[in-house]
Amino acid sequence: MKEKIEMNFQNEDMVNFIQDNAQTYMNKFEKMREENKPYSWNWAAFLVSVFWFVYRKMYALGIGVIVLQILLNSLFNVHGINWILFLICGIFGDYLYLNHCNRKLSKIINLDPKDKERELLRKGGVSIWALLVMFITVVAIAVIYAYILAGYLRISCL
Repeated sequence: MKEKIEMNFQNEDMVNFIQDNAQTYMNKFEKMREENKPYSWNWAAFLVSVFWFVYRKMYALGIGVIVLQILLNSLFNVHGINWILFLICGIFGDYLYLNHCNRKLSKIINLDPKDKERELLRKGGVSIWALLVMFITVVAIAVIYAYILAGYLRISCL
């Protein structure tokens, strides 16, 4: 039997946790719950997967996508393999975000009201700083990769 999609918390707590674009996500989460489908479509997760995950404070997923991209591109020299990964992120991004919200909220929900409010603001929302750090990291990886590739091409052309 298919596992039921849950929104385990009061809407107010979820909205306070999500913060930016909360109503959009609440509508998506509600639709997924009603239809019991773990997928929807998220353009940001599709177009800028790594950055969207980090912006939404899903750091492990953002790093995981980068590592997976590097591994897939290093092991399999297949054109378009990144697009498959981006497509998966676009389809399941909202579901992954819902699970992230539920997991984080389960640790916050029983705190006293003052601590709860502070933790909702601290653990939820978005992170511009993490987004900036990830952007710099991706650019650095690309430069290093290009440098290594240029050295490899120079050697193989000799």
